[in-house]
Amino acid sequence: MTDLAETTPPPPVEAAPPVSALARLASHPGWIGLLLAVATLLVYYPAARWQFVNLDDPIYFSSNTNVLKGLSFTGTTWALSTGHAGNWHPMTWVSHMLDAQLFGPGPAAPHVVNLLFHVANTLLLFALLRQLTGAVWRSALVAALFALHPLHVESVAWVSERKDVLSAFFFLLTLWAYGRYARKSEGRRPKSEGTEASQRRPPPITHHASRINPRTPNSDLPSSASSISCPSPSSPWA
Repeated sequence: MTDLAETTPPPPVEAAPPVSALARLASHPGWIGLLLAVATLLVYYPAARWQFVNLDDPIYFSSNTNVLKGLSFTGTTWALSTGHAGNWHPMTWVSHMLDAQLFGPGPAAPHVVNLLFHVANTLLLFALLRQLTGAVWRSALVAALFALHPLHVESVAWVSERKDVLSAFFFLLTLWAYGRYARKSEGRRPKSEGTEASQRRPPPITHHASRINPRTPNSDLPSSASSISCPSPSSPWA
């Protein structure tokens, strides 16, 4: 006798409900990135109307004659050699010089440039997390928290904190570039070569750029890059 279980056909598998074109469009990373950028601009744009403050702004911009002269060979040499304000961060000085060169000595442009760097950092963080996890909405939520958290008001609205947003920009750009490189390398390499090959990966050029930028040398960058080189088993590209 034929077993009943063998003669009973399996129940039909229900097809997943179709996703509407509007839902697919709403979850597209490009639209999410645009929403993050617009929200960040709306929240922080009032800073463009603010003036310099007496704390550090005269040292970094409003009364710094080397900065107010704009970008020049002499100014760049000064930026590379000075320990003014107790820090060695030539790219910060060069960025302030560019502000003075392009927009003059007023406070609006430095505030707006800080804001644009913060928008770029938000989008870089979203792209980095989406690249590492594959989770679009969770990556967007973390990026939104980063963008709109009150702790970042000082970095965006204070001209002297250019070093902070500039440091974050190179830090996130380095991790994004390194993650992209690591993912492509893992796709071309047999699994048995993964550990040895990860030790031979050269750091992106942005790593070196970030080293001469901030008030702190991004000392946690190597460990962050190592976590990308050695993903967990649950990683989308482990």
